[in-house]
Amino acid sequence: LDRQAVTPSLSPNTVVKGAKVIRLSRRAVDLTANCKKLARLDPPPDIVHLWKSYPDAGLPALVAADQADVPLPFDLDDWEPSIAFELTGSRLAAHLASRWDHAILKVCDTCSVASNQLKSMALDWGIHESRLWDAPVGADTSQFRPRPPDPSIVEMIGGAGQPVLVYLGQLEVAVFAEMALDVLAILAKNGQPAFLLVVGGGRYEEKLKRYA
Repeated sequence: LDRQAVTPSLSPNTVVKGAKVIRLSRRAVDLTANCKKLARLDPPPDIVHLWKSYPDAGLPALVAADQADVPLPFDLDDWEPSIAFELTGSRLAAHLASRWDHAILKVCDTCSVASNQLKSMALDWGIHESRLWDAPVGADTSQFRPRPPDPSIVEMIGGAGQPVLVYLGQLEVAVFAEMALDVLAILAKNGQPAFLLVVGGGRYEEKLKRYA
């Protein structure tokens, strides 16, 4: 039921790796129809996992969970007001995004938080600590140990003999890739040139290249 999981390349009710993709409209006028579609799922869901609180995802998810009488876990993994402002340039949109996060926290069964700051915010907004789960963004280094560098990859990115800084992430909104370039500039001034490897892409890519 994640609005981001439905892409234009997927036709309605496409089966992808055992998952049935249900195409929903992003138009505000179709919100009621989306809610009805998810309320009539057959078979009904065992759980409704909400990744974004925005109303085009949040309201249909709430309806589906209520109709099926199943748990609604929610991911609070981003500071949505900032992202909404970057997408729209509207402080009103940012405020509404904040209110939606606030509202979903009042009705979800559990909530996962990606940082201590988000956890503190969720507690301030009234959710009980017993319903919160820590889900930090990152890897468990005890389980995922770095492998020795692959010479073929190092050669491909032109970093043989020099350090390579990796930026792993999207280049859409809430982008901090310039900080990686700032680090490279500091290294160069101190006589230690390095390469930046960007894994990912997006509309911010050209702006990042100009900044470089």
